[in-house]
Order: sequence, then C-alpha cells, then structure tokens
Amino acid sequence: MISIKNIITLSKHTDLTESLALSHDEQVLMSAGRDGNLLCWDTISHDIIHSWCPYNGFELYHADMSGNSRFALACFGQYKEIHVIDMTTKQSFFVPLLEHCTFPLFGVDNSIISFTKNLVYKIDITGHNGINFIFRADSRINTFQISRSRKNIIISTRKNTIHLLDALSGFPRAVIPKKYSKIAFISVSDDDSWLVIGDKQANCIDVWRLCMDKSQVLLTLVASHSSVHKWCENIFECEYFNLVSQDNAYVCGTLTPLIYIDFTHQKAQVIDKEIGYVASIAINKNMKKIYIPLTSESLGTLGIVSYT
Repeated sequence: MISIKNIITLSKHTDLTESLALSHDEQVLMSAGRDGNLLCWDTISHDIIHSWCPYNGFELYHADMSGNSRFALACFGQYKEIHVIDMTTKQSFFVPLLEHCTFPLFGVDNSIISFTKNLVYKIDITGHNGINFIFRADSRINTFQISRSRKNIIISTRKNTIHLLDALSGFPRAVIPKKYSKIAFISVSDDDSWLVIGDKQANCIDVWRLCMDKSQVLLTLVASHSSVHKWCENIFECEYFNLVSQDNAYVCGTLTPLIYIDFTHQKAQVIDKEIGYVASIAINKNMKKIYIPLTSESLGTLGIVSYT
C-alpha cells in the first residue's frame, strides 16, 4: 500500500479542471478547465510554460498531448471539432469532424484517433490526408483507450468483445478470447505488457499478460479476481482506471474516490478522504506524484499528491 507525503495546491484555473494529460517524459502536465483555459505546467517548478484559451472562453472538457509533446488538442462540450495547437510554432488550427466524436487522443505518429458509433477513425494533422476510418467494430463501441506508448488501441463493444488494434494502421492485432457479461473498464499498463478488464455483472477483474511482437500477440489470463465489491466498493462505477502493473492500479470517478488497488492482497486503499470524487487524474510514476483536481477546495484548484 502507499502513504501520502504531502499535498501541494495550485490555483490558476477559475473553474473546475475537467481533463489532465501528462507528457511522455513526464516533464509537462496539461490541464483543461471549464474556464476555457488550456494550461501547460512544468512538473518540477510548477510554473505555467504555455497557456491558451482556444474557444474564446467556452468550457473545455477534454485535452491530450502528443507523444513527442509537440501538439496539444482541446475539445469543448459538443466534441464537434478539435482545436489543435503546435507548441513549437505556437500556431493553432481547427479540425472539423464528420459527427460527434468521443475523447480523441493522439496516436504514435501524432495523428488523432477517436471513434463514433462502431467506427474508429484517424485524422492526419501533419500529412493533411484528412479523416480515414481504420476499423469497424461488430457493434457500438463502449470503451476506448490508447496505451501510453501510443502504439495500441484497446476497445470494447456493446457485444462485450474486446479488440487490440495497431494504432498506426488500425489493424486488429488480437481479440480477447473470453466472453464477458458487462465490461465496466479496460486498461493497459504503460509498457503494453498487461491488460486489466473489469466485468460489472460478473463482479470480477481479470488481468491478462500481453506478449507482443511484429507478427502476433499472445494473450494469457494470469489472474481472475472475483467478488471484487467485497474489498473495493463502487469500483465498477469508476471513470478512470490506471493499471500500474499486474499487481496494482489507481482508480477514481464521480462515484468512486481516489483509490489505490493492490491486486495481490485484494485490498483497496482510499488515498485521502478529503480529496473528493473526480473523473480525471494524471500519475507521474517517476516523481511519485498524482495530479488531481481538488473538488474539496475552491474551483480550479489543482492538487499535487506526493506519495511513497
């Protein structure tokens, strides 16, 4: 289990922070708020190094940063267009969408990947090749994630099928060989070696080992934790699930407090009862810090939780 060293508060947003993103090298933190501001923070000095107000004050609900930290994207509530910012040149431009998209994220080649209904699509913002659909699922897509390496896409569908896709081409690399009842969440570890799946109806969490090479993906079910609600209440209501390794994870949501999960001992620890219930956090594993909007403080307050 973990212990809290201290909590630092930062107050630059004037309304609730809705989305957080951490650069691949963990040196820059991006925050998007309902005040319409997109801020980039230095994770060592906690100074703001870039700031934008891309939609003239419209509330921002989602943001992401490309793997090489060159591009940022922001979306307001309707997700009908994406505002992309080149952080090298400070230039920005809008990407109009065909229809409502959900949580667009950067892929490995700085393209933007998102989905609508049962289609995964890719937007090329550097080669100007437009929007291309790269995968058609068997039914409507429910959950969607891109691994921290940006190389893999993981989706689950209404038929509770889970697909692992190549983020560059959309090529289906594997299908999880187990029938699930009601998938609540999926998460892949930072090194793309582990995949966790939560089944709300079966009240279990499965941990899969992923062995990937250029030609195939080998999937091995290494653990299946049953009766999860007995040691982690409301876990299947979470909106954020970050798998650290096969043994532990961080979970939070508007109905689930920030929790540290120890799979080995089947224990759950609430990080701090005063933090509150939030749907977005970012974890700096190298510096052992958790960035989280502090709903218990004044609106716009960002908390930095140091832990051991």
